Amino acid sequence: MKRFIYILIFFWSVSAFGQTQNILFIGNSFTMNFEMPKKFSQIALNEGKSVYVKQLTKGGMDWQYHATNPNTYQTIKSEPWDYIILQGKSFEPLYDSLTLEKTTKRYGKQMIDSIRYYWPDAKIMLFMTWGYAEGIDLDNDRGHLDYTEMQNQLKQKYLSFADEFKVAVAPVGEIWQQLRKESPTLSLYDQDNYHQNRAGSFLVASTFYNMIFETPLEQFSNIPYILDEKISRTIADKTRDVVLNPKYDWRKNYWFMTDEVDFNYFDFKFKKDSLLLDANVPEEYSIKWKLDGKTISKEDKVVIPLNDDEEFDLKLIIKEGILRSRRTEEAVFEGGKKLTPTD
Repeated sequence: MKRFIYILIFFWSVSAFGQTQNILFIGNSFTMNFEMPKKFSQIALNEGKSVYVKQLTKGGMDWQYHATNPNTYQTIKSEPWDYIILQGKSFEPLYDSLTLEKTTKRYGKQMIDSIRYYWPDAKIMLFMTWGYAEGIDLDNDRGHLDYTEMQNQLKQKYLSFADEFKVAVAPVGEIWQQLRKESPTLSLYDQDNYHQNRAGSFLVASTFYNMIFETPLEQFSNIPYILDEKISRTIADKTRDVVLNPKYDWRKNYWFMTDEVDFNYFDFKFKKDSLLLDANVPEEYSIKWKLDGKTISKEDKVVIPLNDDEEFDLKLIIKEGILRSRRTEEAVFEGGKKLTPTD
């Protein structure tokens, strides 16, 4: 028995990429202090790169705040973003496992799903923050973490998030840790021992430059930070050594993966004589399943009875707002195994 099922997915989006790199930062004070996104843009310009940079930042906010803010989604769909950086609250990955599932991971996935819906080719990275100078007291009697313990847990959590969401990690915290060890007289913290000072902000900007352009900084005569050139070079050299050294894996391979296993927009499985489909799109989108041209459901989940040697066309239509450009993808199923999709 063979089952050939052709699934077309229609969705509304716009695709237009130019040489200018469109970059969106979503985060809080660990991103915005010392006007880092603006200074990153100036650094890129000094290095001969063309960028358009926008930020959605507010002090003290976490992923839940951004994921439940309508402006986040308006901004995501406003430009064909090449890179989007997600920075959570500085201690957010240290939440207990239940809170992580209900808040951090849930809302992180919600934003990532929306990004991939609008701009499937956008490169997403998580901002690995740094441990506090004197560590942190955890709630619920979980005790105190010193700097090293806090940084190690942040690193482990962000890499696990990256593997789960299939995104990259900007290793700001790793670079910070190595500089603390190798250059102990170099101050990266502001007076509160949490936030970045001017040098720390330059470290952040330098990390994103290396991640995005895959090349180290070369121009130090016109850096938009008031720093001694020796300090700037020390930070830039360490950033290069951590970001561009192939011995480290910051999950950039996820940027170049193709959908050979499944689509982003739905999951499926065969169960006895039925095909079970589950649309995987953000809540604000309306969907419609069509079987041989007739609408059969507007729900996320649908069950299709299968008969021996039957062929039929199944379409999933996803719509949001008033965008009018259309793209289609096709999947072919044979005997429960999905074959390679074609555009």
